[in-house]
Amino acid sequence: MVSKKRLQEVSIHELNGVSESEFVVVLLPGGKGTHLELGFAIAKGKKIFLHSEDPTLFELGPQTNAFYHHPDVMCLTCSFDNIAFEIYSIFSTPAILT
Repeated sequence: MVSKKRLQEVSIHELNGVSESEFVVVLLPGGKGTHLELGFAIAKGKKIFLHSEDPTLFELGPQTNAFYHHPDVMCLTCSFDNIAFEIYSIFSTPAILT
């Protein structure tokens, strides 16, 4: 059984990790804290790469999460194995990040 103290430690470490990062990669569907971390990263002005292998998650419609379309969020629909390559490619093209 996990203790309240341990959960507090984890939450502090996770938010510190987001604060100290240059960018954040969010893997969907994610876990219990995923969307909180996404919102925290947006609030901190981080560049965010939001990944899902299901492109319908990012389509406009009633299922759409507005924060998936925030200006600091870039949606990736590549395979999990290609995430690092996609991010590297984006950073290799400075005009995309400005």
